[in-house]
Amino acid sequence: MEQKAYNYMATLCSRREICSGQARSMLERFLKHHSTPTAKTPKSPHPKIAHSSASHPSASHPSTDANSPFDYKCHSIISQPTLHNSSQTLGRPAKNSEATIIKRVIAQLIADAFIDDRRFLKAYLKDKIEFAGWGPKKIEKQLQEWNFPQETINKALAENEKELDASLRKILEKKKEQLEKESGKKIGAKRRGLNEKVEKLQNSVNEINKLIEQIKESEKDSSRQRLQLAYKELRRVQQKLQRTKFEESNAENSIKATYRTKLIAHATSKGFALENILSIIRSF
Repeated sequence: MEQKAYNYMATLCSRREICSGQARSMLERFLKHHSTPTAKTPKSPHPKIAHSSASHPSASHPSTDANSPFDYKCHSIISQPTLHNSSQTLGRPAKNSEATIIKRVIAQLIADAFIDDRRFLKAYLKDKIEFAGWGPKKIEKQLQEWNFPQETINKALAENEKELDASLRKILEKKKEQLEKESGKKIGAKRRGLNEKVEKLQNSVNEINKLIEQIKESEKDSSRQRLQLAYKELRRVQQKLQRTKFEESNAENSIKATYRTKLIAHATSKGFALENILSIIRSF
């Protein structure tokens, strides 16, 4: 079982970089899968008919993207990797617990340079910063799940500080361009709608003023009551007109404030600090 586990992990490590934390999880799943007893194939009632056995699913391995800088050959490897001095190290006839097997296999993979956490860290940060656009908080969280020491994480992020800043600026500029197009359309539509509303209200005011003049010239007994109603309607329409004009003047600022909020939320979701986001936004 140890030899199979080693061969399985060595094959995966030859296709892409894997850290010891990932290897531990992969080995746990591998051993759990292979330790589960499988049902025996029932014998055929006819002696001349034989059942064909399918190949084990563990023989196949996930394909990787050859164009990604994160997935590359870490070194030359033979098609069927084997343990060095397997008779003395792994594959002993004595029964071992899963934890012991995992510990021994990972130690051998490290010794054979299949696993190198420093090499993994360098490739991982390059991939996540340049291609995924992750920020330091998101990267730190993932590395902590793989049990990387906090000191190692801090040092790696500090070494890539310039790359992280450049990535953040690139993300904000791209999102800014997208939001400006969207907000430009919204501002234009909002202005057109408000202008039409202002025009209608202004026409209403003019009509009420004409009506007031007509009532003043009238000598009927009901003219006084009609005049009061007209003035009341005039005040109502004038107030509505003032509110609409104020809304029109603040429409652009309101949409721009929403656009700024969306810009900050987008960069924050990528794992960047608010302080760094605001610093770059102010420079726009």
